[in-house]
Amino acid sequence: MPANSSPPKTVRGYPLWGKLHTTAQNQQVIHPLEAHLADVAATFEALITLPCIANRIDSCLGRPLGPSLRAALTVLVVLHDLGKYAPVFQRKRTGEAGTMGHVAVLPGLFSEAVGPRLCQALPFLVLWQEQAADVLCQLLGASWSHHGRPTAPWEVSPWDRENLAQAWDNADGREPLADIAALEPKLKDWFPEAFDRSITWPEQSAFSHLFAGLVVLADWIASDERFFPFCGEAGRPINGDPMLFARQAAARAVSSLGLMADPWRQGSEPEFASLFDGHTPNAVQQVLETMSLPKGGSLTIVEAETGNGKTEAALVLFRRLFWAGLVDGLYFANPLRLAATQLHQRVTTFARKAFGTESPPVILAIPGYLRADEHQGLRLPDYKVLWPDAPEPTRFWACESPKRFLAAPLAVGTIDQVLMAGMRLPHAHLRAASLSRSLLVVDEVHASDRYMTQLGLNLVRFAARTGGHVLLMSATLGGEARQLYLDEAQRTKAHCRVKPTLSTCRDAPYPLVTTLSGAHLPGAGHGRSKAVTVRPMTLMTRPEAVAAFAVKWAEQGASVLVLRNSVAQAVATAQALENFAGESSSILFRVEGVPTLHHGRFAREDRLLLDTAVVSRVGKHAPRLPGVVVATQTLEQSLDVDFDILITDLAPMDVLLQRIGRLHRHEHPRPACAREPLCQVLTPEGDPESWLLSYTAKKYGFGKDRAYDNLVSVEATRRLVSGPDGEGTAINIPADNRRLVEEATHSQALGDLAESLGGKWPEELQTYQGTCYAARGAANAALVDWDQPYGPKSAGVGSDQKKQSATRLGLDDADVPFDPRLPGPFGQSVSRLRIPGWLAGSTPRDARPTAVTAEAGVIRFHFGTASLIYDRFGLRRADAQPKESA
Repeated sequence: MPANSSPPKTVRGYPLWGKLHTTAQNQQVIHPLEAHLADVAATFEALITLPCIANRIDSCLGRPLGPSLRAALTVLVVLHDLGKYAPVFQRKRTGEAGTMGHVAVLPGLFSEAVGPRLCQALPFLVLWQEQAADVLCQLLGASWSHHGRPTAPWEVSPWDRENLAQAWDNADGREPLADIAALEPKLKDWFPEAFDRSITWPEQSAFSHLFAGLVVLADWIASDERFFPFCGEAGRPINGDPMLFARQAAARAVSSLGLMADPWRQGSEPEFASLFDGHTPNAVQQVLETMSLPKGGSLTIVEAETGNGKTEAALVLFRRLFWAGLVDGLYFANPLRLAATQLHQRVTTFARKAFGTESPPVILAIPGYLRADEHQGLRLPDYKVLWPDAPEPTRFWACESPKRFLAAPLAVGTIDQVLMAGMRLPHAHLRAASLSRSLLVVDEVHASDRYMTQLGLNLVRFAARTGGHVLLMSATLGGEARQLYLDEAQRTKAHCRVKPTLSTCRDAPYPLVTTLSGAHLPGAGHGRSKAVTVRPMTLMTRPEAVAAFAVKWAEQGASVLVLRNSVAQAVATAQALENFAGESSSILFRVEGVPTLHHGRFAREDRLLLDTAVVSRVGKHAPRLPGVVVATQTLEQSLDVDFDILITDLAPMDVLLQRIGRLHRHEHPRPACAREPLCQVLTPEGDPESWLLSYTAKKYGFGKDRAYDNLVSVEATRRLVSGPDGEGTAINIPADNRRLVEEATHSQALGDLAESLGGKWPEELQTYQGTCYAARGAANAALVDWDQPYGPKSAGVGSDQKKQSATRLGLDDADVPFDPRLPGPFGQSVSRLRIPGWLAGSTPRDARPTAVTAEAGVIRFHFGTASLIYDRFGLRRADAQPKESA
């Protein structure tokens, strides 16, 4: 019976199946197990022979991989679906009861009844076990964990092993171990070098993690029927050696998906001027243009003021590493969604200039956006994507699933996609292995959040062990944080690390380029400077007064940004602004004519409209109309937007300087009232020291479990911006950047301030330091341990770790669908809403909304016990009072 015909009632005498699907005519079509094993192995073989991935493997091993070990590893990949030989799995095809998954049955192979039979079926495993038993278990476990969760079937209890032995009993006229034994001669034919007795097995823990990720990547690619059709379909023969077709298909796949980068290096390396409109490099860019390139991985840290061309500097470094064959791709990580959407077009333009019309695709790595180059994808049923007018849609394979984003040749996305590559989350290793071949650029790194810093350090740790390349960029990086990253990249032991002193950090040059080989000083002429007047205003708790001030500036012709620390306060300010100016006022920020504000709690369809409206109003080439935009942290950093006046809540100095970077960013004509840049910092009324320590401050983003929990740093910032007389100060950017950041963030400066303040402040600092210690511990518990062999202990997903990770990265949010789609506040229909985890509470994340109504752009519904509303002010509780944290 042919392999792609309808199934009989029993599997007796029928080819073992590896994959199956059901046709529109309700017929099951199978792909033989042996063919699928060949597909995945051939893809893995193709991946590890790519020069850049081979370089990462060699870096892990400390030596060239060699043909024998390469072949032996590929044999282990063939065995990735060994559990599918079990009869209880094969019966899944007929829908019988009592079936099991192919990973669940694996412990039975280590039972006293089945283990010896497996050794007889695959005798080479006995030899390999004698050579390196622990390593063999690690790598077999990594191969068997190709569904994204670590498994170690030999570690289950003896009772479970023996209980699962029956899954391997003879059934349906088949002897599963005999079927496995029939595989061995094919393995020797496919990979003859694997059976060389001189194999030196790798004991490096980092390699086992990289291997695990590459197996997952190979399995995902080999499951794409556009390259690997089922036997009997699309010209693939039913009979014969499946490896012949598989190797040809694997070569086509890695080329079509953009994993083979050599064709894009055929031309000569483009000059700087040809990439950036004839400009010459500034001082920072010149450093990256001329510094030596290390062969065995690198960490580069660029510190320079906002608007100084750090993005172009990053592209310069990528161009040099790419043409040197040291990286095959680029992932540009931004802190904000809007920043990524802005940068995507810039990188697409760069790619066209660097590579010509046949450039690698540039994907926008934001879940749900489905954008690659200038093409917009359409989501179809069964996880498929349509790319209208795209001549080669397989080029955009990496764009079709967030788990594949990091496999793109060129990608611009948000930082969370990268951070998940190092966390104990499903498919983290797929992300990490994919990322290893690219230059990772992380924009706007700072040290306000120690939990997120630990996640970033873990990625640097992985790159250091695999020979990867990382570029960190910041306008406000403190010296202590810089040293943390350098120590991690240099693999400095914890007991050997020395914190830089306050004076050392404060006296460090700025701008500065730091590599593992030392510091590079860009020198003078690095960019324009600006003197910003900073004035404190004790209006933080009075949104009506804030709105009145904003209107005053807008009526004089200024473009004003009001940036609040929490969504609740931003909504209250936007509502007050409408009450003060009138809903029909031309100064209000609008989307499709509807007054609104900018924050992260909007539906995806509406976020696209919001982002477009912001850029069209205050982007680099916008018409510069007077008005007011109220926003949260969604507009605070890494954005090419330009305002005349900034009104902002108090925040730590590194964050505040990022916000000031949106002020007078470009040379534009300014209204008379805003010829000079002005930043008005909202502070509390009364005694600010007591207020910051009060429970009330939590409503405004300060304190434990809030956006800004380092209250001593916040108080240090308040004092610096208030000046000696409390009336304000002048900040010269970039001349003052280094001093201000260090005096408001360095541990020595904060210790001195807390001691001088006295009262509860020393205790507050001690509590914060304890929180930092706990946050580092929580972060480390949630991270993959690259220095321990791959397995459940180093990469397993624990419930507490998963909850902590999910909360910090928004993975605990509920994605609530509306079917049918509902009319949104800006004329677009809304298909789903993301409810923050803290707002969703204990309601199951797959729950559906109830009591749904939609009228005049206002959607009301219940999610569990929460009564919610979604309108032009975003998502909030129906009884919304300005009390939710950001």
